[in-house]
Amino acid sequence: MKNFGSISIKEKILIVCQVIAGERIQRVARRHKVSRPSVYAWTQKASDILEQALKSVLGFRSGS
Repeated sequence: MKNFGSISIKEKILIVCQVIAGERIQRVARRHKVSRPSVYAWTQKASDILEQALKSVLGFRSGS
């Protein structure tokens, strides 16, 4: 496993994008040598932030 601080923001974004694109979390985590709980946490946080951004910038509502 990589040390938490050794993972760049760009790599975290790449990991999250791979999960959003439908790759299995276990496979993505193994490929990048990070823990599955970290991938779950980053994906959830990214999803929450994206939802907030869409709501504020584009006026979307949850579930739309």
